Amino acid sequence: MSRWSHLPPELRAWPLYIRRVQGSSIHELKHAKEALLGHPEFILEAMQVASRNGESPDGALQYVTEPFRNDAEALLKCASHCSMKSIFEAASKELQSSKDFCWATMRADFKGVGILPWAGDELRGDRDFILDIIEQKSGDFFRFASDELRKDRETVLAAVRLSGLALEFASPRLTNDREVVMAAVRQSGSALQFVFERLRGDRDVVFAALQQTGLVLQHASEELRADRDLVLTAVRSWGFALQDAPATLRGDPEIVLAAVGASAGPFRFATDELKRDRDLVMKVVARQGEALQYAHADLRADREVVLLAVQQYGRALRHGSQELRNDPTLLHTAVLTYPEAVRDVGYPLRDNPVAMLEAGRRGGLIISYVSHKLSGDRDFLLEAMRTPGGSKCNAFEDIKDFANSKVAHRGEEGAPTAIVVARQSTKYSSTSEYPIECEINFPSGRAMECTMNEEAAVNDLATFLVEHRPTDMQAFDRLHLIFDGCADFDNCDEDEDVGASVSISVWDCKRPLKNYLKLCCP
Repeated sequence: MSRWSHLPPELRAWPLYIRRVQGSSIHELKHAKEALLGHPEFILEAMQVASRNGESPDGALQYVTEPFRNDAEALLKCASHCSMKSIFEAASKELQSSKDFCWATMRADFKGVGILPWAGDELRGDRDFILDIIEQKSGDFFRFASDELRKDRETVLAAVRLSGLALEFASPRLTNDREVVMAAVRQSGSALQFVFERLRGDRDVVFAALQQTGLVLQHASEELRADRDLVLTAVRSWGFALQDAPATLRGDPEIVLAAVGASAGPFRFATDELKRDRDLVMKVVARQGEALQYAHADLRADREVVLLAVQQYGRALRHGSQELRNDPTLLHTAVLTYPEAVRDVGYPLRDNPVAMLEAGRRGGLIISYVSHKLSGDRDFLLEAMRTPGGSKCNAFEDIKDFANSKVAHRGEEGAPTAIVVARQSTKYSSTSEYPIECEINFPSGRAMECTMNEEAAVNDLATFLVEHRPTDMQAFDRLHLIFDGCADFDNCDEDEDVGASVSISVWDCKRPLKNYLKLCCP
């Protein structure tokens, strides 16, 4: 039975006009009968068809009947298909001035403003209605108030007490009214940016704003930005306000210490003299270890200073001098609060099995960052995996089971090796600028080919081989990469052939293939 068979005679043209809208445009509705143009379900279906055709469905509302225009529920159903401006224009005069309908459209509108921007002065000039919106929404809605309300002192005073940011839309005369301004900044310190210039130099006004947020120090007058007490108030609220203070105050130890109370970042704005002050820097890094990066180079090479920083936050180790980044004690301290600190140490330390295993016992993610030598050391890897840090290396989940079953039960000598001949393609690809083409020869003598993204890591290749090798192929736990061709196609002759090779463990997961390509073919 047809879905249209139940329609009464006056609606039998429903499918005809839907097909017309589908084949032509929404404006085919101008030929439809009143019975259809007053039916909400018909209008909604026509809108949906127009939307699927890439046409704006708003045009449907210009043809609806008067009863439809008076039907708030029917108009609200259209809100998901057309603009609020179209709904306002289609609504009857009675609905256009209805507070309830306006509230309903605000609830239905994803922007939350509904028909308010197009409403007449009857709504936008209603003091109680506008204040109610500000109280329930935000001061931003004061922009929709009528010009008369935005000039009315009592209305503006009531609005800023509800939301200080409503001051932005008050008349210029009222942004210079001290009582109005004080009410605004006490409610929201950010309102200071909308205050008349004269009052930005009023200490009481600025102090009231800074008690809310130090962010607004930048909007105070130049004279008040040099007021020590005000700056201290500002940085205690928002440390980065230090950047808006004059150099004399950015060199004040008490102010700088207050600024770094919640973040290391503000220390960058301290004077160079303070960044060289050892006693102050030690106090700073004891609060925010990452602030070490802004200290003078001499202090970043001071072991006591760096130790204090990594005790607070292990990530600070990366900012120590090269010599101190190879200090095992500092590493073992750092991994307690930042397990990935292992990646910030120098190669000599990453090649030290004793230091790496101790870091793993303290939670350091060692397997991902050890040296090439240790990444191929069977005994080291097995012991590392038993440490708290080694067992958390998610980068190895793809091959950990394979490695446990194959590597752990094989002798140390003669580990089977898959030979991979890799060459970087000169053909551009949308997924990888220059993909790496690989020809793999397994220990059994079988071979296969694949293409890897240049960003792919060694373990991606190893995992691919493990998953795709035929069952009769012998297992392997090392890859011998042979790179055929030059890595830098822009700087070599077309006929130039540069080759090199490197033997690595499948455990060497983190390093992209392209890194080996550039290493072997510089």
